[in-house]
Amino acid sequence: MFGILVCSIIGFALPYLLRKQHRTVLFFFRTFAAGVVLAVAIVHIFPGAQEALSNPCLGFAEEFPWASIFVLYAALISFVVECYLKKVLLKTLQSNNAKNHAPAEGECVECGLNTEEDEKALVVSGYRATSYTLEAGIVFHSIFIGIALGTTQDIEEIQSLVIALMFHQGFEGISLGTTLIPCQFSKLKTVIMGLLFALTTPLGVVIGLAIYSSYNPASKAALATEGAFNAISAGILIYNGLVDLVVPAFDETDESTPKAAVPYFLGFVSLFLGAFSMCLLALWA
Repeated sequence: MFGILVCSIIGFALPYLLRKQHRTVLFFFRTFAAGVVLAVAIVHIFPGAQEALSNPCLGFAEEFPWASIFVLYAALISFVVECYLKKVLLKTLQSNNAKNHAPAEGECVECGLNTEEDEKALVVSGYRATSYTLEAGIVFHSIFIGIALGTTQDIEEIQSLVIALMFHQGFEGISLGTTLIPCQFSKLKTVIMGLLFALTTPLGVVIGLAIYSSYNPASKAALATEGAFNAISAGILIYNGLVDLVVPAFDETDESTPKAAVPYFLGFVSLFLGAFSMCLLALWA
């Protein structure tokens, strides 16, 4: 459990430690992280959700794609939530900027902002909305990973799971850390979000150990809860991965995206490597 915690913290901190390097380095982190998030959702989370929700013990129609329905609506609701989050966060940023800014010539007297500040606030609000939805998807998933580990009985299986989860959490930490960098959060808020991510899986392990004697992973309640939450997590992360991570990373209008052909192409290589790393881990967890 300590190893998982340490790997989570290291993965989360790594993008921050390297953020002052050449912007191309951060670009590669962003594309690698996007591949990781997509593979986690599609390769690691969705199959488990599908298996749980199609289990005949639940008494549902086994042929009906319950997990896919949850994924679909989780992705759509993520879009709706993110849209409203951006509006709320934009108003908050504009309000804070207006209090600290005296209108000058050529600026909007009503809002106290000039066009440049307005654009910056819009961009930052988008990054922050993305970070909240991404963390929500990761946290939901991590809790159930921890519970599964805490209720596992086979020693050899536990050892292989712990090793796989150390890499798993490390890569997810890189994804989250990379996403938080442009959010311009305070140091305290960044640390809180990092700790929330890092402590979620160990917390799940503690919960798993606490309910070990009474927990039945094949019960209706366990199957329905785990299946539904995993499917929701998959939907959130698929939306985040494609809409918030992959597309913006390769947007040539973004100043952090390399304009040269070689690093731009290597970004695709990094994207595929991120996805491949999580596909490889699927052999063990």
